[in-house]
Amino acid sequence: MDSSIVASAALAVAILLAHPANAGTLIPVVPVPNSTRTVAIGINDNNVITGTYTTSDGNMHGFVGTLDGVYSTFNHPSGRTEGLSVNNDGYVVGQANPSDDRIFGDSFERKPNGEIVPLTRHGITIDGFPHSIVKKQKFVGEYWTTDKDDNMVIRGYYGKDSKYKSELTLPFATSRTRPRGYNNKGDVVGYYRDDAVQNYPGFVLKGEAVTQVHYPDQNAFFTILESINDNGQIAGYWQTLDQMTFQPFLYDLARNAFKAINVPGSAVANANAINRSGLVTINSDIGSFIYCSKSKTCPNARERIHVDDAWIPAGKAVQWTVCKNRCGRSSRATVV
Repeated sequence: MDSSIVASAALAVAILLAHPANAGTLIPVVPVPNSTRTVAIGINDNNVITGTYTTSDGNMHGFVGTLDGVYSTFNHPSGRTEGLSVNNDGYVVGQANPSDDRIFGDSFERKPNGEIVPLTRHGITIDGFPHSIVKKQKFVGEYWTTDKDDNMVIRGYYGKDSKYKSELTLPFATSRTRPRGYNNKGDVVGYYRDDAVQNYPGFVLKGEAVTQVHYPDQNAFFTILESINDNGQIAGYWQTLDQMTFQPFLYDLARNAFKAINVPGSAVANANAINRSGLVTINSDIGSFIYCSKSKTCPNARERIHVDDAWIPAGKAVQWTVCKNRCGRSSRATVV
């Protein structure tokens, strides 16, 4: 059952650092009252966020609400509830504890009236992640299954109105396709397993073309593109092979360049979602934040952390592959 709550905006210590030119800003997310940890994951164009919070008993619950901490909380019947994305109409998609014979989790949609319904494929609750919901309740996600040899396979899909609609395939040899971000223009970002070299590049599916994306660091085994807004701005993070180092970034497809987002004092951080104003949800080992690169779009807050911006060229390692039928098959590839 939903409960509307107003979270306290006060934090114990205000973090105010010098504000250099061309700097970004991190604003701490208001925690859910009586929570031991609050994680903002999705954000819509109205600056409404969704995510998960943990209580002292170790249980995880979902929440949705505004940046000033006016939240509604919710729980999926199977427990361990995470809100992953919220559209401008207030629909949330998320994942909960697995039930029945599912392994990874129960995918669900939460309607604006608070009703929680399963996301289904062929009438069965999807085992996996829904990652981004846009207008008309369209969304993308991944479902987990096995091949004929009982090996784990992760497949991408398009959905609408709480149901699987079609496969999302890429023109690369991969056993794991993981779409993460979706915008109202139909562009999709995510990452996949490159079966040839055993690493995980990012991808941008835009129109009838796909771009492979690699973060320009020799330690970047994973390049995870998490979100794309209607302006084409992309947020994500890179990760090492041992999954012990995370670094959030913005990616500009036209410039083929990355902007690292530094979270002072953190050892691990990642970016989850970006809205039309360029606000990004950031999570780290020292807390959850909203990042903004322009001061005029930053929400009012008593505490701010100012961080330097630095664009890093990605070089010429990105491959451009033209696709047909939303990447049902590949026609050619060039290096850009």
